[in-house]
Amino acid sequence: MTLRGERQADFAYQAVYRYMINLINEVSLEIPVKLPSLRQLSARLNVSISTIQYAYSLLEKEGRVYSVAKSGYFAWPATVKPQVMTGAD
Repeated sequence: MTLRGERQADFAYQAVYRYMINLINEVSLEIPVKLPSLRQLSARLNVSISTIQYAYSLLEKEGRVYSVAKSGYFAWPATVKPQVMTGAD
């Protein structure tokens, strides 16, 4: 899938963000699910790695995903309500 067919007014990170939301919602979330790596998504969606990183950071701030060093990103199980970090960045 490429994001070239998305609305022209959208930034690439917004299209990646929506793609990730759809991907997370499609998966059965009874246990944490490993999400695609930055490089995999970059190649699949034909966008830069920094664009993917930004979309993941937005999802992480919203509490939808979390990262594990040297393991990647994971989606929270639907039964878990993580604490969303709020504060001055």
